[in-house]
Amino acid sequence: MIVNFSDNQLHLQLAPLTLTRPVAELRFGILTFRETWEMLLKPKSSGYLTEKYLSEKYPAIHSKNTVTVSGNVKGDSELARWIKALKENESLIVNEMLVAQKGSGKKLIRKSKKDLLLVQHGWDLFQKNGEAIKSDFALLTRGKKSQSLNKTNKVIGKNKIFIERGAKINCAIFNTEDGPVYIGKMLRSWRVLSFADHSRYVNMPP
Repeated sequence: MIVNFSDNQLHLQLAPLTLTRPVAELRFGILTFRETWEMLLKPKSSGYLTEKYLSEKYPAIHSKNTVTVSGNVKGDSELARWIKALKENESLIVNEMLVAQKGSGKKLIRKSKKDLLLVQHGWDLFQKNGEAIKSDFALLTRGKKSQSLNKTNKVIGKNKIFIERGAKINCAIFNTEDGPVYIGKMLRSWRVLSFADHSRYVNMPP
């Protein structure tokens, strides 16, 4: 599968963040829209249907087997399954929203989904970010085992903490009362840090 991520005519609506990048390159949750879709669809390659001035850095891929995916929709396993099932010249419409298209897309495949997660306004990136973090957390930790925290750290709350192999953390406070905490493998901490609901994903360079 080859994927092109469409701005879905939201270039100016999501400005200024999208003045220097396509919609699919916005971070929503732990991952960008593109990173989430690539983990789910595992395409051979991916490109962008974006503004002309951005196309030099973010080109489209022209191929007969290309699937166009709306770059403002957060992917999950159910959506990915529906997209993989698309046949030539079919479009996936979820809750009356175009999510993906193969070929001409003349034949409409309609689905309904209560937890469809998408961004249409700039404030959605903040208001819905907690839901996006939980969705990415489930995707990133599926089938994996977290490192354990040592005794110098303190945890508040009962939500999950996942620490990638390679992260080193000491004397940190984790507040999981409002959601899970995901620590990337690049984190190095030897001082007091507090990880609360507004910073539930951390992947800092050493």
